Amino acid sequence: MVAPDTARKVFLQHLAPGSRDALNPCLNLGRELSSLWELARSSWPGVHLEPEEFLEHLARRLPPSADALPTWGRARAADLYLACACARGSSSAMAAVRETHDAHLLADLARRGVPGSLAEDVLQKTYQNLFVGLGEGPPKIVQYSGRGPLRAWLAVVAHRQALNLIARQREETGMDLELLEQLAPLNDPELAHLKSHYRAELKRAFAEALAVLSAQERNLLCYRGIDGLTCDEIANLYGVHQTTVSRWLSKICAKLYSHTRRALTDKLHVGLPEFESILRLVESQLDLSMHRLLSTEAPTHEDTGRGEG
Repeated sequence: MVAPDTARKVFLQHLAPGSRDALNPCLNLGRELSSLWELARSSWPGVHLEPEEFLEHLARRLPPSADALPTWGRARAADLYLACACARGSSSAMAAVRETHDAHLLADLARRGVPGSLAEDVLQKTYQNLFVGLGEGPPKIVQYSGRGPLRAWLAVVAHRQALNLIARQREETGMDLELLEQLAPLNDPELAHLKSHYRAELKRAFAEALAVLSAQERNLLCYRGIDGLTCDEIANLYGVHQTTVSRWLSKICAKLYSHTRRALTDKLHVGLPEFESILRLVESQLDLSMHRLLSTEAPTHEDTGRGEG
């Protein structure tokens, strides 16, 4: 239980000046805030958040009409508590969002005509955006203001992600080439010569190898190879331990290398020296570069075993 006087002080400290002036005279403000804290905390007993963190989060998202606090706060306290914990990096809060909203979001995407296989991709990208963020920006979950239910807001975010992913898939060949060049930079003069002569063949072989991967494997590869997420960050998205992610990525590297090499072997008709050079390209650039990019520091904890495929 947070003391009413403490709750009042913390909350007023983070309010916009106009709202602070309007709420400061309210005699019951401290008791109301203490009640909201208890309501929010009891809604998510497995998610830890300090009362000061929640009250600051609440204050910064109070609607312009300060007298809306009681009605708005009681309706959104649990959602704002969970969103605040996610924004602060709580893995238990992220897991709670997934457990509570996965089925609803998948059903909503299905109603909007998004195929099941693509919907899974959309959901993973949505959670990456929500919990990790894109580039240097903060996680998108900080934008949830509590003006509506968290469930409805998440559905809007997922739908926008679906539109973005569909647009991206229309440029699938370009994306495959981008991934290839991210994973296998060709800086050696000999390899640059091979690139100029066998670019199309290598591109096709790599695209065929990517097609063999499952949707989850492609997502993992893009998260690590292009988006630059750490194994810890990917593990948070999937609710597993980082050592599980590390094993997943190692298996993907082996599968991608194997299929790329087989495709080149089947399609190219060149002399032995040139053919061996191309194989060196695949082995030394594709395979080893992928392992460098996709590897993580040596794990220090035992794997939980959750969600391993």
